[in-house]
Amino acid sequence: LPRPTVSRLTRSLVEEGFLSFDFEQRAYRLTPVYLSLALVYRDDLTELDLALPAMRAVAEGEEINVGLAVPDQYDMVYLASVRRGRRELFRRIVPGSRRPVETTSLGLCYLAALDEASRESLLQRIASKYPGAEAPVMTRIAHARAEIASRGYCLADWHDGMVAMATALVAPDRSVYALNVSFSSPDPASTTRQARRYGPMLLELARRITDAWSARARERSAA
Repeated sequence: LPRPTVSRLTRSLVEEGFLSFDFEQRAYRLTPVYLSLALVYRDDLTELDLALPAMRAVAEGEEINVGLAVPDQYDMVYLASVRRGRRELFRRIVPGSRRPVETTSLGLCYLAALDEASRESLLQRIASKYPGAEAPVMTRIAHARAEIASRGYCLADWHDGMVAMATALVAPDRSVYALNVSFSSPDPASTTRQARRYGPMLLELARRITDAWSARARERSAA
């Protein structure tokens, strides 16, 4: 952006209380108003209120991690993350944490849930992030779509020794959410064994959540 445009926008954000100037660092920083905006957004999420009890029950009963996320451009943004896994990895994942669509089970299942036109548009934008090296990314996405078509969920490596699996949920208003579980897995054989265990559990959790959403939608329509 031209410097005069940046100056004008920055001045407007300062005047409205969204930015403040740090004289020591000689830079602008966000103000506490963003915490209030996040609370307003959270308070309006009845879908999350309905999903959380079931998510906590699975996370605590199985000692695994359970997350719910929504898309925002190239990323998936966590709405909730119930961390009950035995390992301490990724404790920093909290509501608001962002992860790339193309590298996470959350994002891969979201891509598979999109209609063809929307998916192709997003794939083109993702490919532009990897000029000349997009082939492995597209292969991973295609593999995840095949997994979802056959099993209802896909898997992705989180980190050394951590695996996540996810499925998509569609709310009554047609918004797409992604639900995942993640767990410690030291080797491929362990991943296969645990996928057999947690896959049906993940799909059942998704069914329970979408049933709760549908019931709430019917109550609102009747009222």
